[in-house]
Amino acid sequence: MSLSQDQQNALSLERVLQAEKFGRYTALQSFIKGLVEQVCAINGIAQPRVVGEFSTGTHPAFHLSAFYKGKERDVVVKLLLAECDGESYFDRECAGYKLISGSIVKHLTPRLHASGTIESTPSCPGCSYIVVSFAKGECVNQGFLGFSIEEQRQFATQVGLALKGLHETQVGDELPLALSSQRLRTVLEANADAIVQDVKCYRKGTGSWRGLSAEASLEAADFVRKNRHLLKALNDSALLHGDPHRDHFFVKRDPSGAVELSGIIDFADAVVFDPLYDFTSIHMDLLGGDLDLLKKSMEAYGLQLDLEAKKKLLLLSLVHEFDIFERMERDRCLRPMGPLSVSLSEVSWPEFRGVVFGLQHDDC
Repeated sequence: MSLSQDQQNALSLERVLQAEKFGRYTALQSFIKGLVEQVCAINGIAQPRVVGEFSTGTHPAFHLSAFYKGKERDVVVKLLLAECDGESYFDRECAGYKLISGSIVKHLTPRLHASGTIESTPSCPGCSYIVVSFAKGECVNQGFLGFSIEEQRQFATQVGLALKGLHETQVGDELPLALSSQRLRTVLEANADAIVQDVKCYRKGTGSWRGLSAEASLEAADFVRKNRHLLKALNDSALLHGDPHRDHFFVKRDPSGAVELSGIIDFADAVVFDPLYDFTSIHMDLLGGDLDLLKKSMEAYGLQLDLEAKKKLLLLSLVHEFDIFERMERDRCLRPMGPLSVSLSEVSWPEFRGVVFGLQHDDC
């Protein structure tokens, strides 16, 4: 069957768009490769060989095997591109790594080897970059699949202890401006405004907040309206990771075969804020929304999961800087853990707040 002229034109246009997309991707890869080569040359990283590329994060990162400072090492070169808000990410990540170098969990975090900027030229945009040591073990995104229930509990305890060590990092009297909570507080308040303002859409059944059903979104907006004052009750009391999801934690097995937390990476969202903010992502992403695992982790840390903590965690999950609901939804199909067996869009508000956060109607 012959194609009409309109169909032929449409097909030709699609081919052109595909070619342009491939061309842009190839050009971007070439551009990024050139930046990595410049970083290596500037910092004396010799004979670099790309072992792996991390594609899940916001910024390009490459695992290199290379000769550096007199010996063969595994290092990670991370590029913080200017068009991706590179300067603020760069400042936060460097400030976070420098503080952590004096903490009791420094053995779990990559060592910051080098950092700097590559200046822009008429033909090549610049970037900021960091060079860090490579984390040991395997990403929890893969390793957790093989954990038994008891190993999940052990891991949750280890996470709580590690967070306690991180949060006890001495910040000093002069807080680096990059780690101030002001930016994060502005984001959380804006997200609270957004969910509350869309109430009319939820009532019409045409709106959704982060994948929840319209009915659940309406109830969630009401919860935020009643409890957003709790945001002001959060204290700037600890150095937080800021985005502790499953791609940022590494595990290995010790000689006896026991699960061991071996690394925590990526401090581009580091911030001095309330410890519960880190536990929000730990709960909803790293531990799959499992309330019992959250209790284990918080007990190891020294926090009680009381009514106020539950309400703060639910509030923070709704207005979190990142859409941690999307991660939980994606995870639901990947591993057999967590309390929700159906899509968030099919979960009622009573089930969500009750099963995931242990809150009943009278509590809210």
